[in-house]
Amino acid sequence: FEPYHLILFSAYSLIGDRAFTLLPLFFAFASVFVFFLLLKRFGVTEDSQLWILLAYVLSPPLITSAFIGTQSAFLLLILLSGAYFLLGTWWPVGALLFIIAGLSGIGSLITAIAVLLFIAFMRKDIQRVTIVLAFLAVIFIIGIYPPAVPLERSVTDYVSDFGGVNGLSLFAILLALVGALLLYEHKKNYYGVFALISLFVLASIFVPELLLCANIVISSLAGTALARLSRRKWKLQFIRLSSLLVLFCGLL
Repeated sequence: FEPYHLILFSAYSLIGDRAFTLLPLFFAFASVFVFFLLLKRFGVTEDSQLWILLAYVLSPPLITSAFIGTQSAFLLLILLSGAYFLLGTWWPVGALLFIIAGLSGIGSLITAIAVLLFIAFMRKDIQRVTIVLAFLAVIFIIGIYPPAVPLERSVTDYVSDFGGVNGLSLFAILLALVGALLLYEHKKNYYGVFALISLFVLASIFVPELLLCANIVISSLAGTALARLSRRKWKLQFIRLSSLLVLFCGLL
């Protein structure tokens, strides 16, 4: 049993077969809005917000989650919403959402733990994070989450350009590397964050269920690179617009 099935059953009883197509689409769009609110809460500049959201909206994993009847978009939404609420006055709601994510599978459980550690490193809010981590630890120890279905995968499954349905964009990965280099100058203040993100992205190679949320990391770094490029001073405005258009098309 997965929490998403309860929501799907409730929606099916109201709108019938349309629930299988409308719910993923709704959850995907809602995740974009919550991601925007989360970027604002972390104090990301407005121009960076625009480029990060653009990279996220155009990312193959998000598009796939919106049009394939799985719980992927639902997990994206509750993980992003959990982080948003945990950082505010309604933090018990955020804690509940993380617990729901933990009950949805080993991939979402690992992701929830990673998000909580990220919040701890960024905001130093240890008390709330510790409480939720304790609940997730119980879920992990008892094993009250659906088991992962083993699937044979090849390298091409991880990159959308090579045919991977839930794969990452190769162009976005290259932009993300640029974004990571740009942010590396702040490594002294965020050693834990850099280590956590690196481990999470590497873990997604061995645990494909993590790719969906690794895409958020890739989109954020790619958007950071695009934002820095857009802020550069250009002698010819036409060259600037042409360069950004080429990069935009590369994300498609």
